[in-house]
Amino acid sequence: MHAIAAIDIHKSYRRGATVTPVLTGVDFRVEPGESVFLVGPSGSGKSTLLSILGCLLTADSGRLEIFGQDVNRLTARSRSELRLRKIGFVFQRFNLIQGLTAIDNVAVPLRLCGWSAGRAWRRAAELLDAVGLADQARARPGCMSAGQCQRVAIARSLVLQPELILADEPTASLDADSGQEVMALFRSLIRQQGVTAVVVTHDPRIFVYADRVCEMADGQVRSREQPSESGGR
Repeated sequence: MHAIAAIDIHKSYRRGATVTPVLTGVDFRVEPGESVFLVGPSGSGKSTLLSILGCLLTADSGRLEIFGQDVNRLTARSRSELRLRKIGFVFQRFNLIQGLTAIDNVAVPLRLCGWSAGRAWRRAAELLDAVGLADQARARPGCMSAGQCQRVAIARSLVLQPELILADEPTASLDADSGQEVMALFRSLIRQQGVTAVVVTHDPRIFVYADRVCEMADGQVRSREQPSESGGR
């Protein structure tokens, strides 16, 4: 069973009478525990595909299976449950709630799932410790560096022990050193937990943290290449 099986996925956007195709028959498969990076020029459909894989957007046509579950057959509520419980997200600009502390930001998904405050904070504290931010638990995003904010975002993405992590340009807001540190940590944590990951990136410096790199062009996954044997290993 594939972790992800996207088959003949099409997606277009309409503005008035103008229809712009973005995905034009994408076939894309990811194995359980695999880390796959999607690269390609702006407008090639990477972020749109990632949003469809995360059940944030619906394809116009095609079939999507997440760990054997046919997403097309799910109700809107079931898709939301799948997204909350099975999929973690890491965003370019972190998407942290500015008024909450680091520990509260990490605890948000747990509270949405009905965890008590005390239990959620204990679990969130474990993840903050895992990303090296135990001493920043009470800090708010505005008082932390970009690298620290992305570490909080990674902790939040893993707090419910998802099966799949989707990351959209996770190093774009970071300097080179912070980007390398964050990706090394990300790679280590998802391997420890056996999580599947799909990462959209323009940053060739982090390709070494991938098991496989796929290139998108003209709305399709066109080619594949293997990263350096020593990278991320």
